[in-house]
Amino acid sequence: MNPKCQELQVELADYLAGSPSAGVEAHLLECDSCRANVALWHRMADVPVAAPATALPGQFRRKLTPPRRSVAPWLAAAAALLAGLTGYWAGGRNNDLTALRKEVRGLREVVALSLLDQRSASERLRGIRFSTAIENEDPEVVAALTRTLRADPSVDVRLAAADALRRFRLPQSTRETAWQLLHSDDSPLVHIAAVDLLAAARDPRLPALAAEARLHPSVIEYLQAVLSNKQNRGNTFQ
Repeated sequence: MNPKCQELQVELADYLAGSPSAGVEAHLLECDSCRANVALWHRMADVPVAAPATALPGQFRRKLTPPRRSVAPWLAAAAALLAGLTGYWAGGRNNDLTALRKEVRGLREVVALSLLDQRSASERLRGIRFSTAIENEDPEVVAALTRTLRADPSVDVRLAAADALRRFRLPQSTRETAWQLLHSDDSPLVHIAAVDLLAAARDPRLPALAAEARLHPSVIEYLQAVLSNKQNRGNTFQ
């Protein structure tokens, strides 16, 4: 990385986030390394990102809380990371598409794990959004999402973590976290998200929850609907 690239790191991050910059554009005309990096990030932005699954039907959501705000686009959140990586994909690297995809997947994992540790709830939500773009099941990402589901102070972040976890084959530690939340979390929405996770894992303890009087009536109603649907489809939790 040459000194000019270092000087423009912050401006380059802002440029990728959507702020026009004549200085950056002039630099890109003469710097192959920065131009390659910008091209890479534009290609990453074109890769489809699956939307998180909705944790509960609309009629149950309306009974419990107003709709949540959508998560901001992930490219802007990652722009600052690019500033620290300028020059990494310089000319002469392997341009094979398979290699590029591996780099993108690895970078998404790094960004997701980093953002999940941030103090800002909005940044942690961005980290969860990054995790939904990871194609393969990453145990470290699943563990980080499980910790977020268990201990994050924001209900919105806990719900988003539950949505993201539904994409994965849940380890026992995640199932136990979901079960504990049914007894320790104060949010009925989180209870419903936990029911979804346990139902997806076919946890045999789930039917017993229907007798839990302390749960919100809408949670019991949702649980009964889930159990009835499973039974009608011939599936059991045994």
